Amino acid sequence: MLTNKVSKLFVLTVLLSSFLSLLKFNYCRATNWASPGNYVHACYTDIPALFSERDLDTNIFP
Repeated sequence: MLTNKVSKLFVLTVLLSSFLSLLKFNYCRATNWASPGNYVHACYTDIPALFSERDLDTNIFP
């Protein structure tokens, strides 16, 4: 019974955080990550930079 409540709370927390992240990045997606708004709204992400820096774009797994 307790694990069921914990599981439901966990799922609710994940869904809520996903929704908040969607709201946060909605401005960034709508303006196509254009400057200067991307700095004001904190649109920065490391994923594209790290993807190419670590050669993951070459389809060779380290």
